[in-house]
Amino acid sequence: MDRWVLACSLAGTAAAALAYGSAWALGFALGAALSWMNLRLIRAGVDALGRAARAGSASRGRRAGRWRWWLGLALAASGLYGIFVVHWLPWRAVLAGLFAMFAGVFLFAIAELLRPATAPSTGLSPAPRAGADPETDSTAPEP
Repeated sequence: MDRWVLACSLAGTAAAALAYGSAWALGFALGAALSWMNLRLIRAGVDALGRAARAGSASRGRRAGRWRWWLGLALAASGLYGIFVVHWLPWRAVLAGLFAMFAGVFLFAIAELLRPATAPSTGLSPAPRAGADPETDSTAPEP
């Protein structure tokens, strides 16, 4: 999924540079970087919750991810200050860059839907149909 977000970020940055110039490209790249950081923070939070649920204690997962949340908030706040108060980048370009994560996740979902029915990480075939005979049914998995 990260590759899809990176591809959308690079394509959007290149398009912004060609259409509007370097300030827009830098703004889009900043928005895309914040978007990617948000994706990583969401993934880390979900992973921490999963680990805490498996361990049976939610307090450890909250403590482990708390500093990341504050770091992300501080970086986002400083970026927003630079955009809206100092006006060093076009805010529309940054806003467009923030959508790179959504575009990447959307393209990733489409690619996964179009992928063949085998699981990529395990190499397992889909479950055989009920009552399928492996000798006569070509869709039944081979032993």
